[in-house]
Amino acid sequence: MYVHTLKQLALAIEVSKELKRRKVAPYAEFLTDSDQRLSHP
Repeated sequence: MYVHTLKQLALAIEVSKELKRRKVAPYAEFLTDSDQRLSHP
């Protein structure tokens, strides 16, 4: 379970880095927040 969470976290970080590189940082933060809500309903 922890491994799965760490993989999700690493993926979210990579996605937010990529989106910030494209200058959509607020959207990246929104995505990360919604991922956390989906992971922990």
